[in-house]
Amino acid sequence: MRSKMIALRRRSMLSVEEARDKMARYFEKMYPLWAQQLVSQLLNGTSSEHDGASKTIGLAPPTEAQALRNLDQTMAWVRSWKDVGTSFEVAYSKRNWPAAGTQTIPIRLTLPNKESIAAFCRQEDLWTRCILRTKELAEKVLSLRAAECGAIPFVQPYIKAFVSLSDENWSKLLAVMLWLQEHPSTCCYAREMPIRGIDTKWVESHKKLVWGLGAIVTGRTICINLAAPSQFRARLLDPAATLKGLSEFSASPEELDRLQSPPAFVIICENLISLLTLPYLSGAIGIHGSGYAVHELARVSWLHQARVFYWGDLDSHGFAILSRLRTHLPHARSIMMDLDTLESHLDLCVQEPQPFHGQLDHLTPTEWAVFEKLTSTSPALRLEQERLPYQYVCERILEAI
Repeated sequence: MRSKMIALRRRSMLSVEEARDKMARYFEKMYPLWAQQLVSQLLNGTSSEHDGASKTIGLAPPTEAQALRNLDQTMAWVRSWKDVGTSFEVAYSKRNWPAAGTQTIPIRLTLPNKESIAAFCRQEDLWTRCILRTKELAEKVLSLRAAECGAIPFVQPYIKAFVSLSDENWSKLLAVMLWLQEHPSTCCYAREMPIRGIDTKWVESHKKLVWGLGAIVTGRTICINLAAPSQFRARLLDPAATLKGLSEFSASPEELDRLQSPPAFVIICENLISLLTLPYLSGAIGIHGSGYAVHELARVSWLHQARVFYWGDLDSHGFAILSRLRTHLPHARSIMMDLDTLESHLDLCVQEPQPFHGQLDHLTPTEWAVFEKLTSTSPALRLEQERLPYQYVCERILEAI
């Protein structure tokens, strides 16, 4: 009985709009694959984009009993498919029903190719645009890459994205792809690309396409800078070691890496004033850690050989930054982040309004003890670097070095 009821529910008449929705979902799923097939056909010189992709849909015609129960609805359904049949291939079947007589009922819709599928689900414009842009990409850009690597470039993941572009942005994307193909090894800022209308904002808003298609077109990882590199304030603590008279400067990690005669000792501070007031030390440099960006300093190769000291605020975030730094520079030692420093300056502590609650994987047991003491109270405690007496700071640094 239950199986009969399920069968009856399934045998409802498929409306034209339901069929369109069904085919629209199919088209949305399939057209990137068809476009990729078109790329292969164009680059291999084989058959056209009009081949294959036939699709047939059963229309779930009614039984005689169903038709008689809903006669007006059934007749409207037949007329709706008759209207569709003026443009698409609808198959009919004659039914000799005892009560209703001989009736011609639509039973099947056949869409023989991609064009008819797109037309039926009202996506002709999208499919036409997809064909034109895929051809243009293949002929102007991908053909050269295919000749170089001896394989068909796989662009299917990017079809929907470039088909959805405005005509203006599509033209810009093509121009960018052509330029990247001619300059595959270039690493530049977006605004340096000599293409009219291309700037940092445009590249940033189309990053997935530029990076994805660009890698396919060039066979390399795209190097287009969208922002200025991180800058770290540094101070040479050795009076005898200046850069042509400069002892303080800002530099990216890559520029710091090129520092001649790199120092043997490094103190990374989280407070800028603390950096500027570090005592003079032979063979040492102080660097402002810039909070959670401190891990970027790992790109400075000589830091991996130097003695690195980290001095942050005595609070939960200070230890979180220390843990992050140690992910990349595991030999870094903390300074003035110990229990003695905390307990001898408890009167200088303030509240920490939003403590860090994440995972910390790179603290020593003694550092954990300090972290737990800071966060076990409510509210949590914070001992800021600048609140420590200057004489105490200098003595502790000299002891550590």
